Amino acid sequence: MSRQPPTDGARLTDADLNRVRDAERRRAVAQAQLGERESQLAALQERVRSAEQRSLDTVADLRAQLRDSQARRAAAERACESAVARSVQAQSELAEAQEGHRAREAALRQAAGEIEARVAAAERDAALAQVAGDRARLLAQIAGLEQLVSTLSLALASTRDDVDRAERSRAWRIGHGMMRAAARVALRPDKTAGALISALRRIEEVQQAMRALPAAQSPLPVVIAPTLVHDEPVELAASDLAE
Repeated sequence: MSRQPPTDGARLTDADLNRVRDAERRRAVAQAQLGERESQLAALQERVRSAEQRSLDTVADLRAQLRDSQARRAAAERACESAVARSVQAQSELAEAQEGHRAREAALRQAAGEIEARVAAAERDAALAQVAGDRARLLAQIAGLEQLVSTLSLALASTRDDVDRAERSRAWRIGHGMMRAAARVALRPDKTAGALISALRRIEEVQQAMRALPAAQSPLPVVIAPTLVHDEPVELAASDLAE
């Protein structure tokens, strides 16, 4: 702002000049402060624009992260749904497998029961066969023993008859008397009543022992071979041995 030189009618005093210079000085300070404020405002605007850009970048990053998170969540939900479906299918397969296992166990128990029944029947049949064989062998042994006892009994009876006839014969009496007379001559005491008497006593003891034997439950007929007393075979039952 240019100043006009003062005219004669309007002369400025020193005070007015001082005030003018002071005003100019304040205006310069104000302009300097305004420039500084404008610089600060520009810097602030720059910072605001930078902050807005950073905010926009941050929002973009957050939106990208949100989209990524949503994608991962969707993938996780799909995986969870697939896992649930597989779990349901596995449970169904497990139920079917358990049902099949129970059916197989029931079949195995039934088969085991049948096998045990067959084994028991086989063991029972084998035991019965063994018992039948043992019974047959015992019956055969009993029959053989009864045959032998009958034969011995009849042979003893025949021998007793023969010894009895010999004891009653005159020749034996004469011989026995001569032997006793010779013993008296030789001054030897009589030890026995005679060999035939002793034989008869032993045969009697054997026959008494045979009579004490128990009779068989089912008498079996036996055939006795011919002896010196009988001319033909004699059929005798085991129960007759005790008579």
